[in-house]
Amino acid sequence: MGTNVVSGTAMAVILTTGNNTYFGALAQRVGATDRAPTSFQTGVNKVSWLLIRFMFVMAPLVLFINGFTKGDWSARSR
Repeated sequence: MGTNVVSGTAMAVILTTGNNTYFGALAQRVGATDRAPTSFQTGVNKVSWLLIRFMFVMAPLVLFINGFTKGDWSARSR
């Protein structure tokens, strides 16, 4: 697969180049962006969005509870 030359001389006949070669076709398939996500990727995306929503709810909730219970609304620690 492919060509490596360390030293010496040779003659070759080139039949195909670019995307018509094995490596070109492989690179084109790997670089394709229209692939559908796998079930694992879908699951990871769902868990990620759940954690993000949880963060947006819990962070303000913790700050408000701390403000009400301590009576100190500043962010400074004393």
